[in-house]
Amino acid sequence: MSKRIIILIGLLAVSILILIFACREWNNPLDPLNPIHLTDAEAPAPGGGGELSFSVVDGELTILWYSAEDEVTSGDNLSYQLYYSEHDNISTLADLKANGILLGDALNGKTDTVISGLSSGKTYWFNIKVTDIAGNEVVYSAVSRVINSYQVTYYGNGADGGSAPVDSAKYLEGEAVTVSGIGTLTLSGGYTWIGWNTLQDGSGTAYPGGSTLVMPAGNVFLYAQWSADAYTVTFDAQGGSVPDPE
Repeated sequence: MSKRIIILIGLLAVSILILIFACREWNNPLDPLNPIHLTDAEAPAPGGGGELSFSVVDGELTILWYSAEDEVTSGDNLSYQLYYSEHDNISTLADLKANGILLGDALNGKTDTVISGLSSGKTYWFNIKVTDIAGNEVVYSAVSRVINSYQVTYYGNGADGGSAPVDSAKYLEGEAVTVSGIGTLTLSGGYTWIGWNTLQDGSGTAYPGGSTLVMPAGNVFLYAQWSADAYTVTFDAQGGSVPDPE
């Protein structure tokens, strides 16, 4: 085999290795030299018009958003990051970078995350930053929330025996609370417990035991409601006449 052929075979082998290596790098979306980084100049579009919302599940406050859309990056590869501030100063991307505090890790392809570790009794502003694999960034619409917890307190409302149930748990606004039963309360003189009410005279919102109460932004006070027992009187005339009930 001539020396020229050996050189050509060697060059061909090197070219193949270079091509294989290059293909591996081009297929890596995180490679800054990947063509996707050179052609994708558009930031993702926040889903749902950039709206953020909250929900409370099992005592945990969760922030939710709609998936962003991107012309190049798939939804599973979009990265979301939650930021917060104690002031209304994270509405734009520049403001968020200057003033926002990152809360938790980056979330790929997710549309919700639990908010934890913040102080009770304060108002916070939250925003989501979404980034595509080309590094383009955009923020959603900032939203505020008071991080507060509240309690439900039960009162006997005239009961002369037993004790009202005690609920020592603390609930977030919007959390579903199961209303307690009667506890050991009693009211002598022929009265039956019929549930709870937010007002003593029963003109507020009624809650039967075991029903669901959605926690408002404040403590809830529930008062026992009592109904007088009804009795039927039967007369036995023993051959005489039945007296007029009036």
